[in-house]
Amino acid sequence: MIDLVTIDFGYIGSVAEWKEGKCVNVFSWKETDYIWQSIKRICDQIESYACGDRAIIAIEKPPRIKYHQYVQYQDAKKIIKRYKLSFTEINVSHIRKVVTGKGRATEEEIEEAVLSSGYLAVGVVPVTDHDFDAVSVGICYYKENE
Repeated sequence: MIDLVTIDFGYIGSVAEWKEGKCVNVFSWKETDYIWQSIKRICDQIESYACGDRAIIAIEKPPRIKYHQYVQYQDAKKIIKRYKLSFTEINVSHIRKVVTGKGRATEEEIEEAVLSSGYLAVGVVPVTDHDFDAVSVGICYYKENE
C-alpha cells in the first residue's frame, strides 16, 4: 500500500510513490503541447489515489512566475481538497535546503543528494530532472516528519 505520493509539476511532470519511507516507484508523463493535457494527467493521477490507497499527497509549491506549473499546482489542490485527501505543500527552496543543505542547489546537486540519500528502494532509478525533484519532495517530507 502506497502511503505517500509526491508530485513535481511541469510540462514533463513526475510522480514518486512511497511505501514505509522508501521511494518504490517514480514516473513522468510526456511533454504536451497544451497545458490542459498535463493538468488532466495530474488530476487523473490524484483521483486514482483518492479511489485507491488514499495516500498523503506532498506537492512542490512552484513560484507564481512559473505560470504553467502554478496552474497545475492550483488545479491539483482543488482535486486533493475535493477528495478530502491529506496533503502538504512545500516551497522549492525549502526542499532544496533540506535535501542538499543549500536553498539554491543546482539540479546536479539535487541528483547527487537523492542518489546518496538511502531513500530509494532497490531498483528505483530516477531518470529526468523532474523525477529527481519528485523524489526530493518525499525526502524533505520524511526528514521533516521523522
